[in-house]
Amino acid sequence: MRTSLIMVAGALALVGAISQASGATAAGAAPRSGIPARCSTSFNPYQASASLLRSCGDRVLRLKHVTALPGGGDAYDYGDYTVLVPPRHFNPLEASDMRLREYGMPTRKQMGSGWRVLMRHYRYAEAPTPFLVEDPHVRASAPRPKAILSPQACLPPSCSGNWTGYSISNPTPLGEVTADWTEPHFISQGSGDEFAQWVGIGGQTSPTDLGQDGTFFNVPTFKAHQGFIETISNNSGPPVAASIDPAAGDSFFASTLWDSSNSWFSYLMMDNTTGAFYAAHSRVVTADQTTAEVISEAPTNNGAITQLSDFQKVPVTNATAYFAGRPFPFASSALTSHSITMEDASGIVMADPGTLFSDSHFTTTWGACK
Repeated sequence: MRTSLIMVAGALALVGAISQASGATAAGAAPRSGIPARCSTSFNPYQASASLLRSCGDRVLRLKHVTALPGGGDAYDYGDYTVLVPPRHFNPLEASDMRLREYGMPTRKQMGSGWRVLMRHYRYAEAPTPFLVEDPHVRASAPRPKAILSPQACLPPSCSGNWTGYSISNPTPLGEVTADWTEPHFISQGSGDEFAQWVGIGGQTSPTDLGQDGTFFNVPTFKAHQGFIETISNNSGPPVAASIDPAAGDSFFASTLWDSSNSWFSYLMMDNTTGAFYAAHSRVVTADQTTAEVISEAPTNNGAITQLSDFQKVPVTNATAYFAGRPFPFASSALTSHSITMEDASGIVMADPGTLFSDSHFTTTWGACK
């Protein structure tokens, strides 16, 4: 949304107003028994009341305070996450690396030749929201081995019951993973089908520690194509709705970065088509830096893997991992890449990533819903 940025004083006043109106707290999510029918549908949580979200069992993370940044932007602290907002007329192409880091943006040194290609798309930062919405019933989670009904040729880690895409592993700790994809056009299948597309660090060798960000489709209490961020630490951490929502067909960029100096995950998403930008970082957590992923997923809802929405195809480009201060394409000989096919228990392919080409692009294709 192209709204003006909330001023510090106004944002803090809004905190009190929302708290008084809704009585929402950051804990004690309501159970899902007897919830309103709307709670099982996809909608923009930032256009809903906090009381409705609470009745859906969502957790409302209220804005605690706003800190003015040296370069003129602001940091919005919601407790578990901090959203970084550049000043209104910020131009990253003219900014120093110090200012770029201040707003959670990649530096020229980090991305190399790809930096200008990405940052020239920047047009505006998404306006911060008066609270963040976390759904403890949904997870874009670690890979689940597919159930085996009979001997199959495709076994984990080459196959998964909920993941498809590519992961890479490396003995040197991985610091960041980035990718661009085309946000898919979906074919409606009715209720119960869901989809997530994301980049992340961790989750393969240590399923309890994973940082990831991307987009959801048809997930209850999230808007269709809504961005999300998720930090799973010690096997805990539901997804949070981000105030960025690309349209089907838009080119979309996502980055997950492990900030070793602060011990938190930094997330950045940009709609390359509209120029919308969103950046945030997590609370202090631990990380598994041995793997990085670019994944299409059937999310987990109330502990069960959902039906996979018919996304047709997701073209992914520029899948890149960063370590030792350098970018390495997923197809680089310096990395070990793993193709992951999503299969059901009987061996039916639900989605397949196809070939990883030398320029690190691949196309994930939908096959079946379960």
